[in-house]
Amino acid sequence: MTATLKMLQFRAAYNLPIHAGIETGIFACHGLALEIAYTPGSLYLGQVLKENGCDIGHTGADDVIADVEADDSSDLFIFMGLHSGLFSLVGARYCASIDSLSGRSIGVDAKTSGFVLVLERMLHARGFNVDDYQLIEVGGWESRYRALLEGKISATLLTEPFVRNAL
Repeated sequence: MTATLKMLQFRAAYNLPIHAGIETGIFACHGLALEIAYTPGSLYLGQVLKENGCDIGHTGADDVIADVEADDSSDLFIFMGLHSGLFSLVGARYCASIDSLSGRSIGVDAKTSGFVLVLERMLHARGFNVDDYQLIEVGGWESRYRALLEGKISATLLTEPFVRNAL
């Protein structure tokens, strides 16, 4: 008998083990089938999980923590580690350094994500104040990648394969 799990995940290279497991039949050997869908961002992923629209959300711990802190009735929890949070700050052609981001817009998934805390710490370490940049909520990796290429934002945090493609 096969059990089907609905998984919602971001489009990113760190999903490779999941897709390799599907392709090689590892999940099927254990009676599991995965239905994969992709999220436009962490806020959507949390909402779908809470509405029982999927069984598993493949996301970073910061997204779950942000949801639980914002909603006392949230029953989301972390049950596995995802990845080490490998990401890079990627800027448009006219933003060749962190210092060139002064007065510019930076795309983020959600302003409450833990990645934003890391980004702001990086900026503040370079002498930026909160008023020196604008955070624009754009959505997940793919949405931010597209917004950067379309010139809607000056920089964003990306992971593979989006870093390589943007460069």
